[in-house]
Amino acid sequence: MKKAVFPVKYYAHRGLHDDKIPENSTGAFLAAKEKGFGAELDILLDGDGNVVVFHDSNLKRMTGLDGLVWETPRAQIEVLRLGNTTEKVPYLDELLKEVSPMPLLVELKTCPRWKTLCEKTLPLLRKYGGHVAMESFDPRIVRWFKNHAPDITRGLLLVQYNDRNMPNAMKRRMMNSGYPIWLTKPHYLSIPEGCIDLPYVQKALKSGTALCTWTIRSKDHREADVITFEGFLPEVAEADATVTEATE
Repeated sequence: MKKAVFPVKYYAHRGLHDDKIPENSTGAFLAAKEKGFGAELDILLDGDGNVVVFHDSNLKRMTGLDGLVWETPRAQIEVLRLGNTTEKVPYLDELLKEVSPMPLLVELKTCPRWKTLCEKTLPLLRKYGGHVAMESFDPRIVRWFKNHAPDITRGLLLVQYNDRNMPNAMKRRMMNSGYPIWLTKPHYLSIPEGCIDLPYVQKALKSGTALCTWTIRSKDHREADVITFEGFLPEVAEADATVTEATE
């Protein structure tokens, strides 16, 4: 496969946010853009089937409303504010117009209508005016993009699963193997630094799969092709990182 180039090496995790600018807000993404960084963001479906930029399955932590995102209609979400600010919960179609052409990593969160999320997201990514990659913890979502949009750069998010974050032993064994990588054939793996030396990760990296690390919180970190950071400002905003281009 040919090599593609990410325009920047450093991506701000949920935007460049702090105690005044909330995570996954338009202000956080514009702040990252102003400093020359890319940004990572999270998306889900709302109750009307629109693609909304939000991390948690429940709205309560960031808005005060106790309700599942995918059960809440757009009209209700649009009147909410993030934290104690005037920032609204962004919708992906509107956000992409605001931040273009900054580089983006778009994480599709697992939700009941995950196929619909894929179908609604793909045309928005295709129309975007900047470099964009999709990623997910859910192998089904990454595989969907492999089958339906092989030209979109795709990443598989991985962690080391245990009986607390994945009680089902059979599923845990499957996820802690190379099977999800084989199933999705990602162009990059997005993992915590502690997973870099896992045998199945090393096998993928040696075969040409690129490496994205998250969430890096200090300047003392291991080298990677792409770095998702939070809580500090990297000294170098503009740096090249290569990933395999989507060709299959």
